Amino acid sequence: MKSVLNHSGFTLLLVLGAVSFLGCGEPEDSSVDEDVLAIEEVIQVAQQRGLNRLTIDWDALRTEMLEVRASDGFDEAIRTFLRALGDNQSFYSRLNGNNIFESTANCNGNGYDFGGLAANIGYIQMRAFIGTNQQATLFAGDRHNRARVQDGPDTKGWVIDLSTVNGGNIYPIIASLGPFYQQETLGYFIDAEGTEIPWGYSDDAAFVRSPTDKQTVVTDPYTIMDANAKVVVVIDLPTAGAGEAAMLSLKNRPNTLIIGRPSCGLASVTESFTLSNSDILVLATNYIADSEKEVFSGRLMPDEQIGNSAELLARIEEYIGN
Repeated sequence: MKSVLNHSGFTLLLVLGAVSFLGCGEPEDSSVDEDVLAIEEVIQVAQQRGLNRLTIDWDALRTEMLEVRASDGFDEAIRTFLRALGDNQSFYSRLNGNNIFESTANCNGNGYDFGGLAANIGYIQMRAFIGTNQQATLFAGDRHNRARVQDGPDTKGWVIDLSTVNGGNIYPIIASLGPFYQQETLGYFIDAEGTEIPWGYSDDAAFVRSPTDKQTVVTDPYTIMDANAKVVVVIDLPTAGAGEAAMLSLKNRPNTLIIGRPSCGLASVTESFTLSNSDILVLATNYIADSEKEVFSGRLMPDEQIGNSAELLARIEEYIGN
């Protein structure tokens, strides 16, 4: 089976776990159709946990899915389900390796060239991260070290490049940006009922719920010399998921300017649910909000839209004050 993470380029928070379905255990009648059972299961879990669960007519959707399955097959029934969810992130991964998704998001961008950036402006390039906890610690530590070696009395300011961060695990990205934060709570996960779960960075680790619930720990953390230094955050159309969360984590930082192009618009949390047939439903379950609990959906807008690299570099140097 293909890796769920590899397919879900925009996955922000992936929690793997089996789901228990009341009444959906091993059927007494062996003639029960596994596809029909899977349809019942995805309806049940989405009705309980889906991002848009309060706006969907679940009985009508179930009926439609069963009708589509009878006429056009199981895969088309799942596509009907995903279109009804309308979140652009949920998808269905078959045990045979096939993945079914219905996203209308276009996240292709041309990128920016930072080759002409002034030498006295620090530059931290971020990328999407997928890997083990140990690899996450190394990843975040490497970014702290990059800040450490570039920092000094002559450093005028910083560029944080999120333009190609198109998903992955949120916590290594947040931990990587630890040198620049001025507060602990950086954002919130908020579900359809408004339940809030804080996340952020404290001392040496990205956390969720509280600073004691550490997710990615940095072995040798660093904080920039000038805590109030000017920071320019660059985003682009490929910026999605964890990249969008990283933008929101810096959105309310003082002396921070966000420039570039609008993001992809996939700033929500996904979780993974294993069904009784061993297929996997990856389901969008929570919105992402900034530190002031403002919820964002759709493309995230920069403070200033800039279309080409030359204009971008000129604006960076103007803002930072070279």
